[in-house]
Amino acid sequence: MEMTEQEIVRRYKAADKKRAQITILAELNGCPRATIREILQSHGCEVPKTGNRFTAKAKETPQDELKEELQMAGGTITIEDPGKKMFGESLVAQRQPKKVKTPESVLILVEDEALRLQREIEEMENVLATKKLNREELVNWLNSAKGE
Repeated sequence: MEMTEQEIVRRYKAADKKRAQITILAELNGCPRATIREILQSHGCEVPKTGNRFTAKAKETPQDELKEELQMAGGTITIEDPGKKMFGESLVAQRQPKKVKTPESVLILVEDEALRLQREIEEMENVLATKKLNREELVNWLNSAKGE
């Protein structure tokens, strides 16, 4: 938890939209909404019923809590497809990533940049080779000067 229980209660009481605040507090603290509800109830706050106010759903199921905890932890959720057991293949369409074609203008810009960088590398290699040669000439000159 990021916040103290007192801070959670204070922020909840100050909120205009209590139901939304529970979700916000859960996300900020990296915990399930049920944990925030428990904290609020333990401090005497009236907490709205769980579920969407537009549906007949009265409370979260244990599976919903598990999904929420996994999502908070950055995990992925896989739900077994009953059709797969019965028919040997999934009846649910698998989501395929969209194949996006790279625009020609982007390809041209990338190619131009690659050529520019290659030329720059070659220029730097030439400068280094020249400096190395100059260094060797200087060393030879110093050695010959010592020998005289």
